[in-house]
Amino acid sequence: MIHLLHRRGPVRALGWMLMFTLSFATVGTALAQTGGQNDLDSLFQPALDLRADSRNEAAIANLREIQTDHADDDKVVKLAYDYLFLTLYFDPDPTTDLELAGTIREALGRYPDLVPSDICPKEILVMVQVSRVQMYGSLQITNPEGAEITLDGEPRGMSPLLLEFVPVGDRRLTVTKDGYKERQEVVTIVPGERLSRDMELSASSNKAWYIAGGLALVGGTLYLLLKDPGKDDDPLAEPPPPPPAR
Repeated sequence: MIHLLHRRGPVRALGWMLMFTLSFATVGTALAQTGGQNDLDSLFQPALDLRADSRNEAAIANLREIQTDHADDDKVVKLAYDYLFLTLYFDPDPTTDLELAGTIREALGRYPDLVPSDICPKEILVMVQVSRVQMYGSLQITNPEGAEITLDGEPRGMSPLLLEFVPVGDRRLTVTKDGYKERQEVVTIVPGERLSRDMELSASSNKAWYIAGGLALVGGTLYLLLKDPGKDDDPLAEPPPPPPAR
């Protein structure tokens, strides 16, 4: 977690209104290029009005409500995060530092590759980058080729494979491939580092021979139990005597 170094000095506290004005203009231009500006403007305008009146808690509650109501729209949710970052960053209350750091981690938990838009100052971009390094590492499976990779019970693809944004800590890695014994291993993901694993697999026994042998044994047993004893078990009859000599 990054502490907001240099604290919210007078320049930053007094300059929030100018920054917000420029930021909103930037957002409006971007939305005009992608369409839907009027809808998004009206969606976020109540939160912006609350923030302009220094009613930060109400603005945050409104932005959270927007995220809930539009949970399936990543574009809206990400933009709401941008406004949350800004509202918390420019809030003169020092207790919001921790809330800002927590909100950044929350956003990265949902969008590991999140990059704040241009409306956010560089300090927020740095905080996001550092928090991402603290939260994630990467995992590379180099061997064997063509094996199915499962991480924490979730299929992730075929090897060789590079997995980005793997949450730090212990992860259960499973590697499976036809003709080989499954291999499981607990791997530890370190913040900001790449772990490379060569998961050599052992060949499995040829189960086909065991199946064929078992079927043959069962078939032979059934034959002995069900066959007609009158046919095969009686001794052979003696040959008839030769005709008398003349």
